[in-house]
Amino acid sequence: MPHTTKRVRRPIGEQELFTLAVAIAVVVIIGRAVASRLEVPEAIVLVVLGVLASLIPQVPNIDLPPDLVLLLFLPPLIYNAAFLSAPRETRENAVPITALAIGATTATIVGWAG
Repeated sequence: MPHTTKRVRRPIGEQELFTLAVAIAVVVIIGRAVASRLEVPEAIVLVVLGVLASLIPQVPNIDLPPDLVLLLFLPPLIYNAAFLSAPRETRENAVPITALAIGATTATIVGWAG
């Protein structure tokens, strides 16, 4: 039987949480600067930095309830995206956007139900 290491879950103290929040803010600022310098979308750089951060064993796991994510984090992202999208381009791409939305939703339903 192979030996697997399991991360121990322990409560995060206020000081650790504050330090983590400051570290995330610094990484986001640096990531945005790197993205603009490399002329790539910020999201790509931030996802890569997030994946790299997840590989660091000292970074604690934070479990967030889905309701918190849906109510606290998702609305500002959608609001920001609404300002950055051009109405003309959105109308021109309405068919692919709709096809991807319906297709991805259907694939998710089939994947979870199956």
